[in-house]
Amino acid sequence: MLRGGFQPSLVKTMPSTVLSRFKCEEQRDLLNDHLKKLGSKYRVRTTKDSPSIMVRCLSGFEDGSHVRSTGLKVDSSEAWERALQLIDEMSRSEEPLSLLINVKAPVAQFTPWTSLTAQLAHFLDQKGLKWRGQAYDRHIRQLNQFKGKVHPLKLQRWVEESDNTTRDRQDRLATLSYLLKATDLEVDGKWLLQTKELSRFDPDRSIKPQDVPNDAHVEMFVDSVKNREWQCAFALQAVYGLRPHEVFCVTDLPDEDGFIEVESMKVKGTKSGWRSVMPRRQDWIDRWNLREAVVPSHDPKMSAKDLGHRVSTEFRRCRERGWVSWSKEGRSYDLRHAYAAACHTQSHLMHLDVSEIARNMGHTEKVHVTHYTRWIEKNRLKAAAKRRAGY
Repeated sequence: MLRGGFQPSLVKTMPSTVLSRFKCEEQRDLLNDHLKKLGSKYRVRTTKDSPSIMVRCLSGFEDGSHVRSTGLKVDSSEAWERALQLIDEMSRSEEPLSLLINVKAPVAQFTPWTSLTAQLAHFLDQKGLKWRGQAYDRHIRQLNQFKGKVHPLKLQRWVEESDNTTRDRQDRLATLSYLLKATDLEVDGKWLLQTKELSRFDPDRSIKPQDVPNDAHVEMFVDSVKNREWQCAFALQAVYGLRPHEVFCVTDLPDEDGFIEVESMKVKGTKSGWRSVMPRRQDWIDRWNLREAVVPSHDPKMSAKDLGHRVSTEFRRCRERGWVSWSKEGRSYDLRHAYAAACHTQSHLMHLDVSEIARNMGHTEKVHVTHYTRWIEKNRLKAAAKRRAGY
């Protein structure tokens, strides 16, 4: 979301719904000045030859283009207000081009493939999954473009188009799995088994202990963040190991023992996302005054993905300012990894077993072991050494 949010007051009220060319240019310059101050990567563009408001992306859209039409007319004051809303939505989207849909675009045709994906969408809704804006949503749009009869081989080729070492391969297999459950479609069982076995993507195996911040790194970073709201957001991640989007999901600030309560959006179906979380260091609660923490304002209707993207974007800005000292490619998620590592390596936390740590972090014991095996092993080695020494 643009910092400061959508401000309809920026769009000047005109005595007529039709704007003169001069007023259009004034409106464009006013809006661009606002976007520049917010640090947005988007600008509004108009030309004498085009009746439409266009959006320019300074870094380029996902298809490599830089300027695209919104389909909104320059001579309408309501259109300028909608343009600002649209840019606000684009700044929060992983696929901003998907929002630039011409209102006059033809309605999608009903095909065997759209019928298939409609069944998948219904199945995902029935499971309670928040799939819109996620990989499932993107895959449904891709499959809707397929022509001809529905055939398992087309889906197999679609999966094989992705690199087997990437998240994209993992995501396509997940979509295919739900598609098989939602419909009567069947694929070759041997092919499916082999494809899963040969898919080698594992984001957590790429976590390098040397790239996880130690306590000094964390303190230096959080102390450097001068914006109070963002400092609180990153401090909550560091002290409680929260996922990026969960900084917006804290329902109760630290109690007398330092515990907080979180209502996470990272859940499936009707499973509750509530959990109580212990701090990894009590002194950090006071250091950053987390009992009076405030986080950046946000739209509660935003998805976990969009909220997480907002945190990641702000963290990247901090990294570009040189505040992230532990890794050139550091991510906000590193603060969560540091929490997990501390639970297995710092003496005042090593009495916790894996199930307790997993509960604090909001995932299963199996997931925790898979993600943090190296620190668990280090913990066990230290404990064994202490037993041998008679401690």
